[in-house]
Amino acid sequence: MPRLAPTPLHLSELEREQLQHLVNRHSTSQQIVLRAKIILQADAGQNHREIGRALNISRDMARLWRNRWLELSGKPLSVVERLTDHPCQLKGMGSQIC
Repeated sequence: MPRLAPTPLHLSELEREQLQHLVNRHSTSQQIVLRAKIILQADAGQNHREIGRALNISRDMARLWRNRWLELSGKPLSVVERLTDHPCQLKGMGSQIC
């Protein structure tokens, strides 16, 4: 059975600079820094396994943030907004945040 390669992720120069700035800034939360590193490594051509090993995270987490970045790329959101958790609604629970 052939292995499926992850969807390629290509950053613009501006996105790459903004992500690198987030990683280097001391006031950025570690959660956002980790997500920015995932995206930067995906842009460098690394697959989920390589990203997971380099950052000591699961392949699922690398996959989640690559896919979320790609999903939100066409929307008018800032780099930080694309790396931030968004509230979701639980079925039948109204506007509770999960």
